[in-house]
Amino acid sequence: MVGCYASVLKYTVSRLLWEKNNKINTRVARLLGMPYIRREYRDRLDPKIDALIDELNKAPLEEIDGQINYVIFRLLLHLYPPRYFNYNRAIGVLACVLQEFYRRHVAIYEDKKISETGDIT
Repeated sequence: MVGCYASVLKYTVSRLLWEKNNKINTRVARLLGMPYIRREYRDRLDPKIDALIDELNKAPLEEIDGQINYVIFRLLLHLYPPRYFNYNRAIGVLACVLQEFYRRHVAIYEDKKISETGDIT
């Protein structure tokens, strides 16, 4: 069961960052899904994540990052018991979320801007 926490956390954090930064329609995000978490988990988690995103959207722009940080920290704190093995796993999940967010959103945005404005020469 502990192994699925990593996938669930990665999915939750990815959705929070993706939807918060892009303000996309949550129904579209739900249809896209994530390949590393079973549909049954997504179906149970998405309404809760949507409610959290709705709540975060009420915050002023300058407070959102701190609130997302708080949510992620609490998730890690409560899902990974104190042990180096678990801390290492948690850091790995965060690293994967960072890379996935960059690969699926930032890199695509950068490529679009390069095509619009030209590359660095």
